[in-house]
Amino acid sequence: GRLTIWKVPCKKSFFQKEIQKMTKNLLNDFGKIDQTKPKAWTWGEYLFVNHGLTGIRGEAKRGYPCVFDRGLPYYQAYQGSQQDKMIDTLLFLSMEVEDTNLIKRSNNRHVFEEYQLLIRPYFELGGVKTIQGKKYLDYLNQQFKKKNWSIGGSADLLILTIFLDKIMDKGWLC
Repeated sequence: GRLTIWKVPCKKSFFQKEIQKMTKNLLNDFGKIDQTKPKAWTWGEYLFVNHGLTGIRGEAKRGYPCVFDRGLPYYQAYQGSQQDKMIDTLLFLSMEVEDTNLIKRSNNRHVFEEYQLLIRPYFELGGVKTIQGKKYLDYLNQQFKKKNWSIGGSADLLILTIFLDKIMDKGWLC
């Protein structure tokens, strides 16, 4: 909404600072967690209390650096079909952030290290653009199903990456 009101393109760094201003109090709820009632905690609260992880709230409060600094440049530099671009960017983003959805689904706080080891060969094989990469993607899909893993948080970051790219295409963000 602000971009249409301002009617002038805004720099990514300024836009990111606006996000930080809007989300500056996003972690305040964590200070109000009732330590005596852990059964009432959300998964995010559990991860914060026990491991200090702030998840997507922390990423938002910092202005989505994973998206602005890594995901968006990767997405914009990608050469290939739109579908390939989205698949490879999703997996790229998933290597950059500890996806709390992945942690929850695996019930393992340290799953990220295992996850990275599993994903890294995908990129070494050339990603979805190569036959070997596609075969490895099928293997990854089977492993995710078997392990009940989901990178839903990374998918949310992909959507934000695509959104930012679209508003840049419209000339609203530079």
